Amino acid sequence: MKRETSTSHRTTTENKDAAANVTAKSIWFKRQLDMAVAAVGSVALCATMAFVAALTGYVSSSD
Repeated sequence: MKRETSTSHRTTTENKDAAANVTAKSIWFKRQLDMAVAAVGSVALCATMAFVAALTGYVSSSD
């Protein structure tokens, strides 16, 4: 006798809810990713500017 898995008993509404949940999760994940990329980008920009400023200060002071 073949045993059915629990997924085959799902109704269409449950499937729609699951799909909506996955979509919401992926949207949330993408948002988090975008925020992380923006944060890393701004930190890198600040670090680069600080490095350039320090380098400029070092070059000008060594003259």
